Amino acid sequence: MSSYPRYGNLLPSAARTATVAPIAPATSAVGAGGASVNDALYLVVTVTANPGAQTLALTFWGGIPGQVTAGSGAALATFPTISTNGTYHYLIAPGAGSSSAGVTLGGAWAGVPVPPAWTIGVTHSSTGSWTYKIDYALM
Repeated sequence: MSSYPRYGNLLPSAARTATVAPIAPATSAVGAGGASVNDALYLVVTVTANPGAQTLALTFWGGIPGQVTAGSGAALATFPTISTNGTYHYLIAPGAGSSSAGVTLGGAWAGVPVPPAWTIGVTHSSTGSWTYKIDYALM
């Protein structure tokens, strides 16, 4: 597992009709003692096509490097569902957190620290075609 750059694209824009299992794990920059040296993870989900009457749900997974694989690790946060086209912003950082959309950065804030290894999974409520991408920045 190599460290991801400070920002980039986790999922390119593409039509998808099924749940995306947790993406191959990313690792944050790791400092002494194996602790993440990133204070926050900023995610941007851009939805450009949706099937209507269906939803997407993002889950933030985290753990220790080498222990987070697709479908494993701890589900640290599940964000409010997405049901329409648009740009959705999420912040993962220590603090109180909120499960409501529109609270932080026009999205949701998970009140958990960024673990040394992390990944994102996307759950589709049904088999309709969605087009979306996920970008990130470590802060």
